[in-house]
Amino acid sequence: MAALSWILVFAPFLLGSFRQIYYLCAPVLFYLIWSRRFVAPSLQTFGLSVVFSFFVASISSYFSIAINGFDYSIFDWMLENQSRLGHMYSPIYRVNHLGIHASWYFFLLWPWHALFQSNIFLAIIGPLFLALAMVPLFLLCRRGSLTHQETFIVLFGYAGCSFVQILLKEGFRIESVLPVLFFTFLYLWDLPSLLGRLIAALALLSVKEDVAIYLIAFACYEGFFGKRWQDALWLGFLAIVFFSFNQFWAKPHFLGNALEPEYLRFWSHYGDSLTSILLGMFTSPREVFSNILTSGWWKLYLPLFGLPFLSPRHVAFSLPGIFILGTAASYPAMHGYGHYYPLMNFCIALAAMVAIVPYLVHPKVKLLWIYALVTMPLFHAGAIKWRMPNITLYKDLKQTRQFLEQNNQDQVVVCTQTAVFPYLGYKLKLEPLDAFCQNKPKHLVLIVPSQNPYPTTHENLFSLIQQNKIKAQFGDVIVLEPSKGMTL
Repeated sequence: MAALSWILVFAPFLLGSFRQIYYLCAPVLFYLIWSRRFVAPSLQTFGLSVVFSFFVASISSYFSIAINGFDYSIFDWMLENQSRLGHMYSPIYRVNHLGIHASWYFFLLWPWHALFQSNIFLAIIGPLFLALAMVPLFLLCRRGSLTHQETFIVLFGYAGCSFVQILLKEGFRIESVLPVLFFTFLYLWDLPSLLGRLIAALALLSVKEDVAIYLIAFACYEGFFGKRWQDALWLGFLAIVFFSFNQFWAKPHFLGNALEPEYLRFWSHYGDSLTSILLGMFTSPREVFSNILTSGWWKLYLPLFGLPFLSPRHVAFSLPGIFILGTAASYPAMHGYGHYYPLMNFCIALAAMVAIVPYLVHPKVKLLWIYALVTMPLFHAGAIKWRMPNITLYKDLKQTRQFLEQNNQDQVVVCTQTAVFPYLGYKLKLEPLDAFCQNKPKHLVLIVPSQNPYPTTHENLFSLIQQNKIKAQFGDVIVLEPSKGMTL
């Protein structure tokens, strides 16, 4: 049975189409575990296979021109402009992105990016961070006295979950470091070293501004029910300071006179600014409750049979996420627990699944625990898939980039689709192909009709091709020299 067990485990990760293959493997895998015939592989071997699979998925998405160029390029250009301009300006939003999301850990990535200075940098380190999360997760399992097989099931559930895999499918996000930092914080919190706990908390707080809200909730629970109320007090104080600093200094400092962050529109049914949104929530408790109740919370917790709710500590930790996602009714993807948005709550739920194992005495409840983790990868969109590299388009984009670098001595702005930003290097002055860019007196337009047209439409792309002079064309990539005054 060892050979069959290994085939069922490794096939989804190593045959390049996780979800489709796992649909076939999951029932047999669960049966073998239930009948006690399953032989869990070496955790080191499984970990290496996950690292390999994650890397191939990320790199193949990059070279197949399939990553989400909009989000990927925000973070890619933040690092480049820190070297070039001395601050993390993003041409996607045309602001210093630290004013939108307070991701201070980017200052630790910046020297490495400056060393390699390549668009592919984030596609390489993203899968590394996601795979490294299995190390502190393994340590949590070991401290919880989980067996080898139980530990494997937890790691398998993490590596196969769509909330993790979608970050490989669509490219690097701020949250790519969240699992490894969260599990590390949770592991170090119960160790005697105060310094270790503080460093882990600071690292987690540096990911994003809303992490502070999670830690405040966690600190409240630990302060009332935990064994280290003084440490919880310090943690809560630290989280409040971070949140206040990000909200009242960093945001106005980096955004300047710019508008409020675009993500506030996710809660636009309550108000149009943070203050008015909070006031709207306070004065509309029934709407808040209704939004949370009708959100996609069940998509995360129902496949886990509600077992994470057996751990009060983790319930307290997850409440901010349930509230934030649940009230974002103006943005269906977040409100419906889609994409990677529930990642933090998934990590908390998985940690809860580890914590409750010693208390699962009844065999049927333990069977539910196994079934939940083994089948978790079958739910939600975003499973990884190894893609065939689009070498032709990649070479066309490279030729176009070289042509523009050699024939654009005046450094005229190049307006283009965000889908191809990650393939045009750093020497060109790139801006999204929107009306703002096209209203500039001098600009070029770079179009790839076969790719996502955002921030414009396919109709506008073809209209531009018909109405303007073609300056150069390399395969599917077209460079236009717009007529005077021509805009979208």
